[in-house]
Amino acid sequence: MSTLTDLFSMRIGVSRRAVFVEETEDGFRVMVSYEKLPAREPFQLVTYSGMTIEEILASMGIEKESVYYVLSPAHYFRSRMHFPFTDLQKIEGVIEYEIRDFLPVTGPDCVTDFYLVGNEAQAFSVERDRIRSLFESFGRYRENLRAVIPEDVALYHGMQALIEADGYMLLQIAKRSVYIQYVEECRIVDGSLIEFHEDEEITDKRLRQNLPPHLIMCAKLSGKPFVWISRTSTENEELYEITEDLLEELNVSFSPVRVKNIGRYYPGIKNFDYSALSLFGAVQETCSAPREQVNLLKNEFKPRAKGYVSVREFMVVGILLICLFALGTVSLIFDIGFRKQQVSALKKQIEEIGRSTFGSTVVDETDARKRVSEVMDKIK
Repeated sequence: MSTLTDLFSMRIGVSRRAVFVEETEDGFRVMVSYEKLPAREPFQLVTYSGMTIEEILASMGIEKESVYYVLSPAHYFRSRMHFPFTDLQKIEGVIEYEIRDFLPVTGPDCVTDFYLVGNEAQAFSVERDRIRSLFESFGRYRENLRAVIPEDVALYHGMQALIEADGYMLLQIAKRSVYIQYVEECRIVDGSLIEFHEDEEITDKRLRQNLPPHLIMCAKLSGKPFVWISRTSTENEELYEITEDLLEELNVSFSPVRVKNIGRYYPGIKNFDYSALSLFGAVQETCSAPREQVNLLKNEFKPRAKGYVSVREFMVVGILLICLFALGTVSLIFDIGFRKQQVSALKKQIEEIGRSTFGSTVVDETDARKRVSEVMDKIK
């Protein structure tokens, strides 16, 4: 329960930093970065194991900072739906009913969000129980959680910022998994996850059974797409080598993700940690237009407004107040000057009336009454 003090308290900071979190095969990867880019300082990246999200945030001294969570592809459903209209509000009103026919589960109780490409909705759905479980893992930091972002969308934004390509295939190689994303004409066409369990041996055979079908499907859709490779772990040399060998056998062009554009967002940075690609993409999404964002905290999970004011916002408000004060002062000065001119003109008119009536200047009311009395005496 929030107290009255909590509801009205505001913290003013030197900058607005945020925390971006994603679950890994062994724990959590956490990135601290400015919410808006370009940033004045490089991001900070730390991997934690054997700790809950609540314990991690507590150890970081988190108070009012925003937290963004990147959800693994294994925990949500992806759909592409066409509508006969492009009105955003209309689609929001019907998509939760329409999506039921596209989900691989019966009677789903899901939260759905989407972004539009023309009249095609790129929809992402997560079961409500998954969101509730996530809230529980945040504990007392539940109010800090501002968005749950599908990894598809985070990777898409990150890749668009780094390579600026409309069509490509991305292989993100983790310690015991390979995630495959295919993008064409600024929309996510397909996304698949190949996982190896802890007790399962990473074999060339298993990868050959799963990876080629996706490559062949993408090739049929758009010829031979260029493949970008991103590694999120240095402990996956075997998986990386098998993947490269397979791509060479299939005669597919590939390359590690390049970082030539990273300086735009973090000036001065020289080395980019590719394990941060999803989290970097999540930062990019916070900077993108609302129509391009996907946040699975919808309906009853929608985050509340919080009392946080950054120095930049405080300075903007302060400057506006100073401008208003200056305008008011200038207006008052002009008004005083105008009134002085009116008083001066009235005095001149009174002096002229006094000279024409009494033959001399009337100084004040008493003098005028005395002159009038003298004239009445003369009349009598």
